[in-house]
Amino acid sequence: MAVRGGQLALDGGKRWITNALGAGYLLVLARQRPGRHFTGFSWVLVPADTPGVTVTPADTSLLARSGTGHLRFDGVRLTPDHMVGRPGRALADFARHMATERIAGAYWAVALTSRVLRATQDRLAHRVTDGRPLWQNPVVRRDFAACLVRVTQLRALLDTVTRRVTADRDLAWAGLLKAAVGLEADAVLSRCAELQGADGMAAGGAHRIRAEAAVLGIGGGATDLMLAQVADRAETFLGVLGAHP
Repeated sequence: MAVRGGQLALDGGKRWITNALGAGYLLVLARQRPGRHFTGFSWVLVPADTPGVTVTPADTSLLARSGTGHLRFDGVRLTPDHMVGRPGRALADFARHMATERIAGAYWAVALTSRVLRATQDRLAHRVTDGRPLWQNPVVRRDFAACLVRVTQLRALLDTVTRRVTADRDLAWAGLLKAAVGLEADAVLSRCAELQGADGMAAGGAHRIRAEAAVLGIGGGATDLMLAQVADRAETFLGVLGAHP
């Protein structure tokens, strides 16, 4: 973003935006100067019908009815009153918002995995092989129990860090929670899909749910990126665990 002739000039784009196809306004985190400086961003509220704004549907069959699309801004011109908040403060605002969003994502992950676990147990109890329900197979029970432990641990972590993230705006714990969501949700949903066998391939089944839930490990920060941030703050987390040198 630049200021030219008393107007804001916006160029750039962002892919995979939820509700992009139906939004009337777009809140854009715009870089106002080069470099990685924390104060180099501002918010700009862009009407979606502004000349130079292009919205295209994302080429995917997943996340139906989410309105996911790609945005392009080519020579978009706006008056300065389209800026929102104080110039240079947008990235700090965004970081605080993302911390809270990661709490919401964790609640979603716990609810989703719990629902899939319940459905998986029901299928295992009613699917009979060699005259016995699969639920009585010790290997199946062990794997199901491991998934249940993972979801219970995720919920416990969520309960533990919610105040740190929402009240204290602790971005380190928000990143750790986001990493845990990406790791545990995928592991649980993958195993449940396998345990459901062919039933998991049905429309809206476990395999479809797992594919769509991959967004938990991508949106708002990929799991690998979150793990790198966790490693950067290793001393903080070890201190909380009581692991002193």
